[in-house]
Amino acid sequence: MVVSRSTSNARRYLEKARQWPDRLVVLGDALATFNPAYGQGMSVAALGAQVPGREARRNALHVPGAARTIQRAAARSVEAAWTLAVSQDVLYPEVRGGAPTLVDHLAARYTRRLTKAATGSYAAASALWTVTGLKAGPTHLLRPASLPHAITGPPLPALSAPPLTPRERQIMSALDRTSGGANPTPRPV
Repeated sequence: MVVSRSTSNARRYLEKARQWPDRLVVLGDALATFNPAYGQGMSVAALGAQVPGREARRNALHVPGAARTIQRAAARSVEAAWTLAVSQDVLYPEVRGGAPTLVDHLAARYTRRLTKAATGSYAAASALWTVTGLKAGPTHLLRPASLPHAITGPPLPALSAPPLTPRERQIMSALDRTSGGANPTPRPV
């Protein structure tokens, strides 16, 4: 097993090459690597791996230019993840590659508010999952369904304890009694 401790993002804009060899397609980490904290690398690789099959159903793969078409489509699957990753990473002072802009700061603040709202709002949570699951681009977070939640915050108060039903509380009480309590008082040594 190989463990990587890299937190860098790297993108290769191969779709912009002037010339592209037929029958060559670059996917996965060879096309873009992401900070693993965001959990996007495998998703982007999987989305890219779907492109040749989709293209094969629409057109023949052996025709000249098919590999270039596939490469461009695979690059589109990288774009949303790339935007999310670099817009967050640029906020860290030790990151090389540019300073955060006012838009970066505003986007980060909006995302934090929407994330907090998602703890009590299905619409906010759904928007976040759609974008982080790479089913839609970051602009999806600005749709009217989620915008009010980011502005007003979560509609429900923060929980002070797990939301248990009366039956679950009975079970927990029974477990506490049989185990001597969930948090027995420590005895002095």
